Amino acid sequence: MVTQHQAISVGCKARDSSAKKHAMGFVYGSNDGTVRQQIWNDILQFTLANALSLLVVRDYNSILYPNEKTNGHTDDNRILSKIDRVIVNLDWVSHFSDSKADFLEAGISDHSPVVVVSILENRVHGPSSFKLFKFMTEEVDFMDLVRSVWEEPVRGNPMFVIITKLKRVKSRIILWKKKRFKNIHSHFENAKVLMNSIQQHIQHNPLCVESAQQEKSAMKHYAKVAKYEESVAKHKSRVKWIDLGDSNTHFFHNSTKERYSRNNILTLLSRQNVLLQEDTEIAAECIDFYYSMFDNSSSTFVDDQEFFDSINFESILSDHDKTDLVRPITRDEVVLALSSIGSRKSPGMGFLDGFLRLVGIISLRMKHVLGKLINSNQSAFISGRTNQDNVFLAHELLRNYHRTIGSPRCALKIDLKKDYDTWISSPISSSRFSTMINGSPYGFFGAKRGLRQGCPLSPYLFVMVMEILSVCLKKQVEAGDYGLHPKCHQTALTHLCFADDVLVFCKGDLQSTSAFNTAIQQFIACSSLEVSKEKSSSFSSAVNEVNLQNILSCLDCGDGDLPVRYLGLTLLTTRLSFKDCISLIDKVTNMVQCWKYISLTYAGRLALIKHVLHGMVFYWLSCFTLPKKAIHCLNSIFKRFLCAGATLYKKTNFLISWDNVCTTYKEGGLAIRDIQTTNEAAGMRHIWELVSEKESVCTDWIKSNLIKDKDFWSLKCPQDAS
Repeated sequence: MVTQHQAISVGCKARDSSAKKHAMGFVYGSNDGTVRQQIWNDILQFTLANALSLLVVRDYNSILYPNEKTNGHTDDNRILSKIDRVIVNLDWVSHFSDSKADFLEAGISDHSPVVVVSILENRVHGPSSFKLFKFMTEEVDFMDLVRSVWEEPVRGNPMFVIITKLKRVKSRIILWKKKRFKNIHSHFENAKVLMNSIQQHIQHNPLCVESAQQEKSAMKHYAKVAKYEESVAKHKSRVKWIDLGDSNTHFFHNSTKERYSRNNILTLLSRQNVLLQEDTEIAAECIDFYYSMFDNSSSTFVDDQEFFDSINFESILSDHDKTDLVRPITRDEVVLALSSIGSRKSPGMGFLDGFLRLVGIISLRMKHVLGKLINSNQSAFISGRTNQDNVFLAHELLRNYHRTIGSPRCALKIDLKKDYDTWISSPISSSRFSTMINGSPYGFFGAKRGLRQGCPLSPYLFVMVMEILSVCLKKQVEAGDYGLHPKCHQTALTHLCFADDVLVFCKGDLQSTSAFNTAIQQFIACSSLEVSKEKSSSFSSAVNEVNLQNILSCLDCGDGDLPVRYLGLTLLTTRLSFKDCISLIDKVTNMVQCWKYISLTYAGRLALIKHVLHGMVFYWLSCFTLPKKAIHCLNSIFKRFLCAGATLYKKTNFLISWDNVCTTYKEGGLAIRDIQTTNEAAGMRHIWELVSEKESVCTDWIKSNLIKDKDFWSLKCPQDAS
């Protein structure tokens, strides 16, 4: 492999014991971003032109994610970044599935040496877990099989009876599955060969009635087996954005290989700093870790009855709402609760159908009253509230934070560790769990606290607990210890919360931050949640150095730099520019340039643009007015990807105007939403919420601080607005 755009490049080819060729490259990247981009193009072209397993070790002089670089705030003022990487292509993953790269200590160098690819051959994994695919239930004899096993008599209490029957059904299905669907890919290939041979015979004997009947039967069988193979491949790939029937089996297989490579745990460093290499050792360490995490003995909960009695929530339910929550269950509610469960989802053996129906009905009833209980500064899991309100309001409050004049102010970005997976006991205390290590289940342990993933009540319970933080902060405000942030006095806003993402605003003085510290400690004692001080940051404006150091010492967190990521977007202090949109453009580009999308059909690429790429962009469109240059770049990426696939830098002749492509099917287009129009429509939604008197934390703040007594339609838009 030879490229022309870097300072140092070494390449070689090698053969393994089976005479298979492999290519390896060692590259030192340029400091110029444009040149680095061209290097990626060279590597891509080499991969497309050579059917070889490829491994490239290099110093890329760039990072993939913002958290891979520290900004020099450590004691010795060092700037640390992740720029040394090892990349491989799909062929390498296919031939060396159990391979890895170890990065060693840097020593006296500013780079980390790497032991490239320890190939762990003959690695023995445990048995795979039981999987039941939906197409299996469509077999004619499937229900007869289940019914025959279920009708076998079992003695004992009701719970023992049903668990025993479920185990028997599982065992019988496993035997039936091995006999009927063993090696589906071979069945698929054999069906294809049979169909092709019959069709070749028809070419020579077109009037043969018997051959025509055989062809019809063979085509029906081939279509059925092809559907089975695609269904299995889609299930293993865990790809959700594309449906079956678009002939994307090759894509699903590639996605499965990538997912296996990403999730494969070959070694694990234990908590005692011991390197574990066997699956059984890794599983034992994981089981012990999660058992300890979900055990009550590690809880920080403090049962302070006096403090709980002093909590006064702002809102309580009316008598009508209370009655509605406990009214008798209706048939319609049962149907609605069951229909809300995905067709490919299962509650598991620990949660029976009756319990699932009850939880689903309770969650649906709570959904209608939760907005009356929870403060408007919480927007997660509550009907009618969106995280866009949080982003918009946070952007407004941090506006001009880069200036050193004005009222002293502080913003705290709080990271909660052990979030809502660990803090409550009753929903899962009767369940048992296993850990999946390299596709095999290990262990069968219980848990005494935590929320069960997928339980519809879990998010509602979490936001109710987070409401305690609002109460604690309000008590500090009423006591006069917590000074409100500028432009927050009219609405008494202390913080914004979206699930476990918390952004706190206060006056930039030691008294206010001390009051916040008191409130957060009370919240921690009540909830068992903990603040990750390493990931929490403080941002300040117009605070002198002495006060800033006192504040940081009180909060015991780092002094952060703006802009920062918040709810997936960049939190700015100025107007959104094209430079701020580069992260979005790079994210979309990286998605479409991924190797696995080369195997997509035209229909698959169209589905990707509509349902994935446009979804990635829409979040930005709903919060900001994107610069025209950014919109032009995104449209260009969509157009080239639709026409030429992942090779974005390949020159394409797209003969149809992109504006015509974005029209409806009736108008001759492909019904792709136009980015510019979508951006304008998303902005109009915010205006509609204002003029329609919608109650939200964002509209209340805008009316109190920006509109006031003025007419909305006569307001002038600031030049630095986004």
